[in-house]
Amino acid sequence: MNTPSPARWRPNRYQIVTISLALAIALAFSVFAFQDFRQGQLAFRVFNDEIEVLTTLANIQRHQALMFAQTLAWLDDPAAGKTEIEKQRTFLASQLRVLRPLVANEPEIEQRINNLQAALQEYDRLVESLGESPSPQARATARPQLIELLRRVDEALVKRAYDAQERSFVLDFGNLLRNQERARALLFGVSIAFILLVLFASGLYLRSERNTFNLRQRQIQELQAAVNDRTRALELAAGVSQRIAAIREQSQIVVEVVEQLKQTFNYYHAHIYLFDENRENLLMVGGTGEVGKTLLERGHKIPRGRGLVGRAAETSQPVLVPDTVADPAWLPNPLLPETRAEVAVPIVVGNRVLGVLDVQNNQVGSLSELDVLLISTVADQVGIALENIRSNQVVERLLQEYQQLIETSPAAIGILDAQTGVFVQANPQMLEMFELTPADVGQVGPIMLSPERQPDGRLSQEAAIEHITLALQQGKNTFEWVHHTRSGREFRAEIHLTPAPNREGRPMLNAIITDITARYEAEQQARRRAERETALNRLTQAIQGALSVEEALQITARELGQVLGRKPVLAALQSTLLSYDKEDQ
Repeated sequence: MNTPSPARWRPNRYQIVTISLALAIALAFSVFAFQDFRQGQLAFRVFNDEIEVLTTLANIQRHQALMFAQTLAWLDDPAAGKTEIEKQRTFLASQLRVLRPLVANEPEIEQRINNLQAALQEYDRLVESLGESPSPQARATARPQLIELLRRVDEALVKRAYDAQERSFVLDFGNLLRNQERARALLFGVSIAFILLVLFASGLYLRSERNTFNLRQRQIQELQAAVNDRTRALELAAGVSQRIAAIREQSQIVVEVVEQLKQTFNYYHAHIYLFDENRENLLMVGGTGEVGKTLLERGHKIPRGRGLVGRAAETSQPVLVPDTVADPAWLPNPLLPETRAEVAVPIVVGNRVLGVLDVQNNQVGSLSELDVLLISTVADQVGIALENIRSNQVVERLLQEYQQLIETSPAAIGILDAQTGVFVQANPQMLEMFELTPADVGQVGPIMLSPERQPDGRLSQEAAIEHITLALQQGKNTFEWVHHTRSGREFRAEIHLTPAPNREGRPMLNAIITDITARYEAEQQARRRAERETALNRLTQAIQGALSVEEALQITARELGQVLGRKPVLAALQSTLLSYDKEDQ
C-alpha cells in the first residue's frame, strides 16, 4: 500500500504579501539606519572640523593681541628686541596655514582670512620699516598705526570670522538635532507598522517584536535624554562664558567664574588658581562660599606639579578623578571633607598656562568627560578674558602715555576731525601758537586760521582738502602752509599729518605744526645773497673782457639792470657817460 507523501507547505497569497511587506519594511529600515549612521559620521567629522576652526581662530585672536601688545612694548623700549614678536608672528603664520584648508568651502571666512593675511603683511611692512632701533619720532608715528591695525584685525577680521564660524557651528548642531528628531519619529512609525504587521501574522511574533520595540524605544529615549542633557549643558556653559566675556576686571572674573560654575551646574565646590610671578606656586584667587573665603584669607596655594591642580598645570591637560579616595595623588582639604570627585582643567592661552580651574563634587562618579568638556569651555573663555584684560591694560597704559606725551610735548600737537577740519584735541603749545583758548577746541580749526589764498595762489580751503585727503590715503603728508593767529598775525608753518584712530566712525588726523617763519626768512635772505654774488661774479668777468670804458659801462648797465632794475641803472650810467665825454673834450 502506497503511503502518501507528506504535503509540502506552500504559502498562500496573503502570507506572501505579508512576508514581502515585512522584508520591504526591514530593507527600508536597514537603508534608513545605514544612511542615519553615515550622516552621523559626516556630522561628527564636520563638528570636529568646525571645532578645530573655532579653536584655531581663538588661538589667532589671542596671539595677534599678544603680538601687537609686544610690538607696542618694543616701541616703548627697542632694547627689548623683536624675538618675542617674531615668535608670535611665526605662530600666527602657522595657524593661518592650518586654518586655510579647513575653511576652503567657507567663502566668507576664507575672505576674512585673506584680509587678515593682508593686514599682517601690512604689519610686517610697518615693523620692517622701523628697523631694529627706530627713532622716537618713528615710534610715535607707528604707534597709532599699530593700534589701528589691532582694532581692525581684532574687530573687523578675527572676531567676525570667529562669530561666523560659531553661527555655522550652531546651525549645524541644530540641523543634527532636527535630523535626530525626524529619525526618532520615523523609527517610531516604522516600529509601529512593523508591530502591527507582526501582530496580524502571529501572536508570538508580536510579543517578540513588541519586546524589540520597547528596547529600541528605551534606547531612543536614553539617547534623546543624553542629547538634551548635553545641549542644555552646552547652553549653560555658553551662558557662563558670555557673562565672563562681559567683565573687564580680573578680580570680578575670578569671583564670577566659580560662583557661576557652582550655581549653574550645582557642583559641591569650585576654585580658580593663577600662577604667581615666579610660576612656582598656584595661588587660589577665587573660591565659592565660606570655604573659599577662608582659603583666600589664608593665602591658599599649591606648589607646581603637586596634587591634581599641580598636575593639570604641569601637563597642560585636564585631570579627571571620578573617585578621589582611590587616587594617591589627590590632596584632601580639611575644609572640604565631602569631596568624592574632582576635575582640574588648565587655563591655557596659546602654549602658556595661566592657572587652573578646579571643580569638586560630593558623589563618587558624579563627574564625567562631559564635565571636562564644559569646564574646559569655560576655562578657555577665562583665559581669553584674562589675556584681553592684560592686553587692554597695556593698551590703556600706552594711550595714557601717549596722551601725556601730547600734553607735555614742546611741539604744537593736535587731533583734527578730517571731515570738519576743527580741532578735536589740542595741547597748550598748539593753543598758544594760534592764540586760542581751550573753549575753542571743537569750534575752530587750522583751515579757519588761514588766509583766503596760499602763496601759490590756490584757495586755502581747496588746498587743505587736498592735503587732508592725501594724508588719509598715503598714511602721512608733510607740507608748508601759511597760517594766521586769531589776532591776524601771519606765520609760515610746516605741517605733518598722520591718520589717528577713528572716533565714532569719523576719520581723524594727528597734526604736528611747526612755526618756520624765521627759518623761511633766513632761507630767502640766503637765496637773495647768493643771487647777488652770482650776478657780481658774472659782471666782474664781463667787465674784465670789455675793450673800452663804454662797453664796460654797457655791460654793467645790462647786468645790474637784471638784478636791481633797468631804468635807475641806465639813467645813472648815461650821466656817467656824459661826464666822460666832457672830460675828453
